[in-house]
Amino acid sequence: DLDVLYILSKEGLAKNEREEYYEKIQTVNRYIVGNIILQEPVIKALRRELRKFAVGLKVEDDEWVIKKQFDLARPFINGMAAVRQAGEYGYIGKDGKYRIKLQFQGVGDFTSDLAPVMVEGKWAFIDKSGEYVINPRFDKAEPFHQGLALVGERSSPTTTRPEYKMGYINESGKLVIKLQFKWAGSFLNGPLAHVATDDDRLAYINQKGKIKIINRYNLPLP
Repeated sequence: DLDVLYILSKEGLAKNEREEYYEKIQTVNRYIVGNIILQEPVIKALRRELRKFAVGLKVEDDEWVIKKQFDLARPFINGMAAVRQAGEYGYIGKDGKYRIKLQFQGVGDFTSDLAPVMVEGKWAFIDKSGEYVINPRFDKAEPFHQGLALVGERSSPTTTRPEYKMGYINESGKLVIKLQFKWAGSFLNGPLAHVATDDDRLAYINQKGKIKIINRYNLPLP
């Protein structure tokens, strides 16, 4: 046992024999861990978690099989995953079947009952049946968070680095915070969103568009 090994080591057991002993212990440990991982309950849990990130992933006996179906596949959000094939986007369910066929130039996640999609260069919002709830009219759009979605309209004609005026809409499409910010973020992490004011200062606004915190330093925009 380990006590005997300790005594023998102090008495001058050869270094290579001690290393051989530890190597055997590590081999046994690896075998035990591997055996645990290959148990069916663990395999099921791994399969369930990996499906969230890799659409089309299957586990067959002792072999991982990834079947390439899409050029791009995003994680499932509220039961829907955005996918891309041959340059067009759509959505699938967890059974791998299409819920909304491939037809869009760009898409966002269903973080609410609506998701942003791009059609002929303009962004709109659809429901989970693929019907338009907010018609195409924005040059930029992000998914809904806290009941508000970030949207923008181009304010400069340049295509190399276009400038936008950003604001926020509710799920009925009403502009509740007017298009006014040079840059803005979503209400992803709570009741405040990061924005850039007209004088290029970074600030935080609440869901009514009121500035709550302003950065005193003139920092570069993200």
